[in-house]
Parts: sequence; structure tokens; C-alpha cells
Amino acid sequence: MAVRRNDLVSAWEFLTHNPETVTALSDRLKGSLSRLVRGGVTHTRWQLKLSATHGARIWYFVDGRKVHLERVFTSHPNETS
Repeated sequence: MAVRRNDLVSAWEFLTHNPETVTALSDRLKGSLSRLVRGGVTHTRWQLKLSATHGARIWYFVDGRKVHLERVFTSHPNETS
């Protein structure tokens, strides 16, 4: 937060208003990372980039009106390379 405050505020706004919208910074993950099971329910896994030029990512899924942050990366995650 100390060094990426504006990006973090933008991410919060996005996640609280339209987390399932595909944009230049957000998209569904693909392949084996595209789905996860929690409590016996399969969910779509999403990725939000904090900016177009920085590698930080947030992986999350949506359950009804709740957004669950699954993982937060301070750089590009190796799993998606």
C-alpha cells in the first residue's frame, strides 16, 4: 500500500463494483487455473492486474455478492508464465 496506493484504490473500486467484468486489467484465468472448488462449489478464478506496467496480481473468485481474494502477488506469478 505504501508504494502502490493509487493502484490499490483502483483495485478496491473494481472489486467492489464490477469484479466479473473483463477489462484490459482483469480476465478469467485459463487452463488448469481457470476453476477452483470451495465448499463443494466450482467457481471461476479471476486475475486482476494492479497496473498495465507492473507485475502485481490479485487472484480472486466471486460467490454471489462476495469477492474472495485467493492470492495476492507482488510480481508476475510463475504459475501463469
